[in-house]
Amino acid sequence: MIDKLTNTNADEALNLEHHHLITVSQFCKIFPWPSEFAMRSYIFKAKELGLSEAFTRVGRRVLICPKIFFKQIKQMENHLQGDSYEATQKPKRQVGL
Repeated sequence: MIDKLTNTNADEALNLEHHHLITVSQFCKIFPWPSEFAMRSYIFKAKELGLSEAFTRVGRRVLICPKIFFKQIKQMENHLQGDSYEATQKPKRQVGL
């Protein structure tokens, strides 16, 4: 999935030897996915999603390492493909009379 969503600038950014940090707006100009809104959601839920290594906070500013971000997304994708999805129902709440 990730391979289909990159353009030439994105390929150049991902092939850098060092882990360069860029802002959210710079990231969204280079990469067509995810949108800025989605990226800010990923930042907010970074610990829950396992993406915290890709983000660095400097004061209020959040910087992203694209190489680590896409590596972690790829790991999530592989993990989800390996797991079988089973729909689970929550037990119904019983009301005492």
